[in-house]
Amino acid sequence: GEMAVTPACFAHFVNFLTPLASGKLVLALEGGYNLKSLSESVALSLRALLGDPTPKIAPISAPNQSVVGSVLNCIKVLRPFWRSLRYQDFLEGRDVCADSYPFSEVLNFPPVQDVKFSTPESRPEVFPLIQECAAETAISRLESYNSLLDDLIKNTSLLCAEHRVSIASDNKESALHSYLTKSTVWSRCISLEEHLPGSADVSDCVKACIDSILSYKAQSSVCLVQSHHGHKNGPTNGEAPHQDTSIDLAVRYAASNDQTKRILVVQLGASPCNQQMCCTENSSVLYVTLESEGNKTTDSAHCSRDTTCRENRNADPTSQHVHINIKENAITNGDLMSVLFQVILPVSYEFCPDFVIFTWKTPSPANE
Repeated sequence: GEMAVTPACFAHFVNFLTPLASGKLVLALEGGYNLKSLSESVALSLRALLGDPTPKIAPISAPNQSVVGSVLNCIKVLRPFWRSLRYQDFLEGRDVCADSYPFSEVLNFPPVQDVKFSTPESRPEVFPLIQECAAETAISRLESYNSLLDDLIKNTSLLCAEHRVSIASDNKESALHSYLTKSTVWSRCISLEEHLPGSADVSDCVKACIDSILSYKAQSSVCLVQSHHGHKNGPTNGEAPHQDTSIDLAVRYAASNDQTKRILVVQLGASPCNQQMCCTENSSVLYVTLESEGNKTTDSAHCSRDTTCRENRNADPTSQHVHINIKENAITNGDLMSVLFQVILPVSYEFCPDFVIFTWKTPSPANE
């Protein structure tokens, strides 16, 4: 309709709400002015409720200002009653430059003045017809919507991987590997280790995990690798060999596949120094790093290639990198949720990646 919310968007909404509600979600779609849109939305929402992957949607642009105004009005009205809307400071109207603020009506309370509500006492007995017959413009608009829906249905991929999660590790003797195999976690995943050579290294594990996703063997994959100083990459085209981390390997290998045009890398607890050489000049790779003040380290302490990392990070001011710094000693679940919904997801939907790499470096003893 007017808000241009495609059926696939409803599946994404279901994914957003499900973790917030601990899986307890009631979905009610109402409508009727466009049955084709409603039926497709119901079908894709049902697939999302059953755990199927959400269909990919086209890159989004900035929302219509009227939509933003409506959302801001809802937040302002519900803020006194919904504690979840109070985590941000309230901005007083006098603190806003009304001349340049596109949502000046939100500064008023109630948001819209002189709104008349129908009550049992004031409700009219008869409501006059707005028009006697269907307008030609409405009919032509409906036809254009139906044509757009046909294209969306035709181009929506409903492919579903054979398994939910695959898993691989480069060290079967590690404490983490032992813990996962003894618990139910490992048995619930499809193990890739039986397909790896006996002397499998980091590169083999990373490539196996990525292959399992791109071949639709698994919807997602977990790759457990130990911290290491780097994997030596041989010289190519006369260039000198350089050190690759597991992140470099993953990005390079995923980018070499024709299915992946854009790659998103989300790094938790990483220093900006970790933005390695491999893709600082590649506009098809977007890095998002999340770091707390308490875990901050100097570049030289975090990376042996201090000068190289500094130079590459500053070489291209337009490089695809978003650094999020939380000014707390530790990152809480609330911080993660806020950053996810307010920064990472909006940026990701505009970037529209084909492949997402999430990395998390855990502190470990020297011998682990």
